[in-house]
Amino acid sequence: MLLLPALIVLAVLFAGCQSKEEQRDSLMENAKKLEASADCAKAREEARKALEIDPNCAAAYLLLGRCDMKEEKWADALHNFGRAHSLAPTDFDALRNLSRLSLMTEDVAKAEEYASKALALRPDSVEVKVTKANLLMRKKDILPATQLLEEAVKLEPANEEAVVGLASAYLNTNKAEHAKALLKYALEKKPDSSAMLTLLLNLAFREQDYASAQQYLTKLQTLHPDDEHLVIQMADLLSLLNKGKDAPAYLADYLTKYPKADTVRMRMAELSLTDGKVDAALAELDKAPEATPALRLAKATILVRSGRTNEGIAALRSLSTDAKAGESANTALLGLAEVYLDQEQPDAAIKALTDLIARSPDNLNAYILRGQTYYFQKRYAEAVADLS
Repeated sequence: MLLLPALIVLAVLFAGCQSKEEQRDSLMENAKKLEASADCAKAREEARKALEIDPNCAAAYLLLGRCDMKEEKWADALHNFGRAHSLAPTDFDALRNLSRLSLMTEDVAKAEEYASKALALRPDSVEVKVTKANLLMRKKDILPATQLLEEAVKLEPANEEAVVGLASAYLNTNKAEHAKALLKYALEKKPDSSAMLTLLLNLAFREQDYASAQQYLTKLQTLHPDDEHLVIQMADLLSLLNKGKDAPAYLADYLTKYPKADTVRMRMAELSLTDGKVDAALAELDKAPEATPALRLAKATILVRSGRTNEGIAALRSLSTDAKAGESANTALLGLAEVYLDQEQPDAAIKALTDLIARSPDNLNAYILRGQTYYFQKRYAEAVADLS
């Protein structure tokens, strides 16, 4: 009966006898397990406990940096990988990540420094080769960048970033056939690569190969069925192939499945406007299950452009005062100002623009339009203030 309490006492005594290094290592081992199970919050806690024991634990900073990267906390990641690098100057993972993050933050000199050091440690690192190539591309050093990317693709023929980078380099040197062959070969190994499909799609459009474009678009839509921009691209492609006959039916079918697809609904309305059917365009917008700010703005714009100016102004005023309309409310104010200027009501336009500037002080278009209006009113000092 005394055996169990005795074991507990021994376990406590053993834990108390652990050295600081053993405690740190135990915490880091646990932190890495938590990181592997995608529990970054708890992994961070364990890593910070390890840092309390050993403030110079580079592995803890590396783990924190990796968690930051997963959560897209770029500034924090840069800080933590920087601390890891200062503690372990030859750690490849710290250098690899620092090179990418420095490139993201436009610190090209640092990015080059870290990439060169990382490549010196691991000359066959595809990721670092791609980062170094991106740096060279920015400097317009196309040939050495291409060479690096070709090395990367030889090492990993289906690496999406390397393949897309090399294809782009080929396109920059007028080697479209090389780019297409590379992308098609890599796509066989990685058929769900949106980046490769998108580049092939753009190439097909550029070469007016609409049959291939339709094939790539269809594959992209299979991967991203909710992507409204792909739907619009397909509608535009159908317009090119069939002179617009199939586009309305295609969009209508999509809206039946996804009635809240505002961008697609607005494209449908545009098709009606192209045929001169203003009422049909307005009716299409009214079919939406919710009058979102974007749809209200589109409707107001159609009313103004179709000559129903008073209705358009009323719609723009209503939207501009809607506190929940966000950026659409600001766009409505800018639209109101433009309508007032068309009606030769400069004072009303200035008031709308002044309201917009008070609400959105960084709105460059508002300052430009108000400055131009002041200028035509010969209010030169105010014009200079807005335009400078």
